[in-house]
Amino acid sequence: MTPPPHPNRQLGPAGALGTNGDAGNQLHRSIGLTALTLYGIGVTLGAGIYVLIGETAALAGGWAPLSFVLAGLVAGLSALSYGELSTRLPVSAGEAAYVRVGLQSKALSQLVGYGVVATGLLSSATILQGFAGYWAGVSDAPRAAVIGAAAAGLTGLAIWGVRSSVYAAGAIAVLELLGLAFILVVAAPAAVTAPAPFERGSLFGLAAAASVAFFAFIGFEDIVNMAEETRDPVRVLPRAILITLVVSTAVYAAVVWAAVVAVEPSRLAQSSDPMVEVLRATGAPGENAMSGLAMLAIINGALIQMIMASRVLYGMARQGAAPPLLGRVHPKRRTPHIATAIVGLAMLALALSLALGELARATSFVTLGVFALVNVSLIAIRRREPAPEAGVFRAPQWSPWAGAVSAVALMGFALVG
Repeated sequence: MTPPPHPNRQLGPAGALGTNGDAGNQLHRSIGLTALTLYGIGVTLGAGIYVLIGETAALAGGWAPLSFVLAGLVAGLSALSYGELSTRLPVSAGEAAYVRVGLQSKALSQLVGYGVVATGLLSSATILQGFAGYWAGVSDAPRAAVIGAAAAGLTGLAIWGVRSSVYAAGAIAVLELLGLAFILVVAAPAAVTAPAPFERGSLFGLAAAASVAFFAFIGFEDIVNMAEETRDPVRVLPRAILITLVVSTAVYAAVVWAAVVAVEPSRLAQSSDPMVEVLRATGAPGENAMSGLAMLAIINGALIQMIMASRVLYGMARQGAAPPLLGRVHPKRRTPHIATAIVGLAMLALALSLALGELARATSFVTLGVFALVNVSLIAIRRREPAPEAGVFRAPQWSPWAGAVSAVALMGFALVG
């Protein structure tokens, strides 16, 4: 389950980087390292691991845990760039601001904005597919009907209005960690005492699986959009980003290892509710509880991605980068109802027309493209501007180059599947 992005996550013109001079419009700086790290973990840990463990097992076999480690390393390289950029440009505009300043291109900045929207649409469609899979374990309702009902309910809820906070996100993160810890506690003993035959994967399958597993890491970058509400953002933001990635990678790798050793990867790959399949295979109780937790995490993940995509479209429309119609607000609910409705319809169409693996790879492909541009933006900024002062986080000289190259390489594997 992922918490909603910061409401200021929208494309801003170059001048928007300095629009906080008006004290009446400044955000309240109330978030410290602990709260921000919990927010980051809550953003990152969520629907991805519940939905995609079977897909990675299908591609990488017993090497599925390594695919999450590889995806985490690629995300970590870009996280280093996000860390430095968040100290150079501690604003809420996020990736679009970095690209606008770094590459000095309004068109590329606008492209990044639409890329973020596309990520939200594809991600929410992927999550809806996963939700339908878990629902099939408790009901025989037609898959298309489940997806349609979920999409309609989410769209209505998003138009009605959704509120959250960083501390609520922290509570969600704890709940999700408990669910994953339960799987680890249940599966690890079975994996150690009576492991299933190890199914070795291929290097190509490992890389392809990493391009799918990367989906599970999407979200940590939202930390930078809390810059204007964070105390001492220059010090706190990089630490929160890196701690989030380390914790998420460790949790993912441990859970997937226990799952693919306790359950044959081929069996896991064929399951529509892979986390529940682990409980079935080990004979552990709690199948219904795990199904409920998984569906709760998944459906909230879809809701948050919808909110993010609609708010980005709204922000772009308000700044002339998207049709003005998308900038309209419901007179009573004060939500961007037209943008939300369009996002809901697009999400439904994608969920009904593409397979789970295709959606996950498409989401990873678009996100990796954004990451590549962010890394290149840092390279460009470094060439024009002096290094940060002593004591301020600075990524290794080579990391943005490695981040850009690794992101493009993983894009290739996501493209060919």
